[in-house]
Amino acid sequence: ATAGGLWQAAVMGFGGLVHGSDHLTLDPRLPEVWERLRFPIRSRGVKVVIDIQPERITLTLDGPANIALGQAAASGLTAGRYAATRSDAGWSAMQRVEE
Repeated sequence: ATAGGLWQAAVMGFGGLVHGSDHLTLDPRLPEVWERLRFPIRSRGVKVVIDIQPERITLTLDGPANIALGQAAASGLTAGRYAATRSDAGWSAMQRVEE
């Protein structure tokens, strides 16, 4: 139970993961001393690997998913790898990354 609580604190707290009724929202806030937070989740049968760095987030999906970054509206993503960067204005749109 303790390990599960710690996982939730890291993923939902520092990772900013919120599982909504029809999409996932990510709004990460890593501590300054952390270089990375990486974790897999499964949402509606789709495996999503989330890799968060201070100024970049990368997602790898094995199927379609609706995902929002920060305050932006959710985007419908297909299977593949995507990345976004953070600036003072917030997160960029997710862009497909060729593997």
